[in-house]
Amino acid sequence: MCTVSYVPINNGFILTSNRDEWSGRPHALPPDFYTGEEGLSLYYPKDPQGNGSWIAAAEDERVVCLLNGAFHQHVHQPPYNRSRGLIVLEAFQYDSPFQFYQQINLEGVEPFTLVMVWFGLLYEFKWDGSRKHFISLPHQPHLWASATLYSNEVVATKRKWLSDFLTSHPEVTQEQMVYFHEHGGIPDPVNGMKITRANGLETLSITSIQLQDHEASIIQNAFTSTLFEDSWSTQLADERL
Repeated sequence: MCTVSYVPINNGFILTSNRDEWSGRPHALPPDFYTGEEGLSLYYPKDPQGNGSWIAAAEDERVVCLLNGAFHQHVHQPPYNRSRGLIVLEAFQYDSPFQFYQQINLEGVEPFTLVMVWFGLLYEFKWDGSRKHFISLPHQPHLWASATLYSNEVVATKRKWLSDFLTSHPEVTQEQMVYFHEHGGIPDPVNGMKITRANGLETLSITSIQLQDHEASIIQNAFTSTLFEDSWSTQLADERL
């Protein structure tokens, strides 16, 4: 949930997320379908500690991804009233990202950033602990990194790595994006794409969701287990038949 890229492809996109967390945190459950509020079926890797997730997809081609922090490093001030991973799941209960921005109550929630892909349109939402911020983004490559872990200079460097990688891979695949999130740029255990910091913070997994021509493809590399791969047709594919 700490370095995220969005890459447009023909008739779709690839959204890939590195989950940088403390090494002692319980292992997440592999991606699967869960039934949420109002019978909504969501697909996501489940965090057993908070019961939420850092990345999730709905069968109607909406995807939401979480990063900790908003614009800068903040002071951790528990207790908070709910996990940020639950906000990811709550987002799907709204008709649009703008309605989510207008209506969700985030008092008592730690700062965070959401990357939201809503029926092919890209949005960024931030909660800084006191105010909500919402913008729409162009359909072009983007990269984010958690403000709680990476400086603006490091984020700029990672964006340059992504730009260089896409220049050398003009028809990039999902497998190549997963590779980039592990091996891209310059190896650095502190500020690289895949980190292993001395304080116990490390990249626990890489999760990638590709939506193309109403087909979802998921790859998750948790490093300590077998590579997870899955795919399914969206509701829009069913409606096309």
